[in-house]
Amino acid sequence: MTISRSTTTPHQTSIAVWDIPSPVIINKAFSVKVGVKCSAACDLTGQLIVVRNEAGGTVGEGRLGETPWPGTSALYGVEVNLGGLPAEGMHSWFVTFAATESKIPHKDASATFSFRTVRPPEHGVIVTVIERDTDVPLKNAQVRLGIYRASTNERGQTSLEVPTGKYDLNVRKIGYETHSQTLEVTERVIIRVTATCTPDKDLDDEQVWM
Repeated sequence: MTISRSTTTPHQTSIAVWDIPSPVIINKAFSVKVGVKCSAACDLTGQLIVVRNEAGGTVGEGRLGETPWPGTSALYGVEVNLGGLPAEGMHSWFVTFAATESKIPHKDASATFSFRTVRPPEHGVIVTVIERDTDVPLKNAQVRLGIYRASTNERGQTSLEVPTGKYDLNVRKIGYETHSQTLEVTERVIIRVTATCTPDKDLDDEQVWM
């Protein structure tokens, strides 16, 4: 007599990591959001998520919530709290999921996320962006001061808090052109940036600002 044995194929899983702050202030705790989804839309409530550093050491843990993340059908998520780091630099950590407590077998999954740690802010930098020919404030202009980023409000203004140092200031808005400049920040800075309208510029030439 032949006995047939059935086997259960482990379900595929995937991980998403979002709301990653960057930069992160040294010695200051922060958090990231992590979600896991099963290819068969299984209920993953209570499953363990582990965040590890570059050396593989555990730096944070969390349990997936009881209901799918808002706006999703089967992405179970959790906000994981992480401790502060003592020095400046770039970091690449990873999140792991192993459904060892699930009745249905699932494949392990992992995802990597990166962030930068910096010194605490010391000075405010106020940037106002206006159109050169009309003096009209430009809303939603993207401002980058070194690694710090922000967008302007309806008054064409934004404020960034940074430590003492030298920074490259760049402003971008589709349909406009500005010139880069370097700021030496040793105290509060107020700066006005003028943008020239370039309506005929091919939008395909605009590079995505990562």
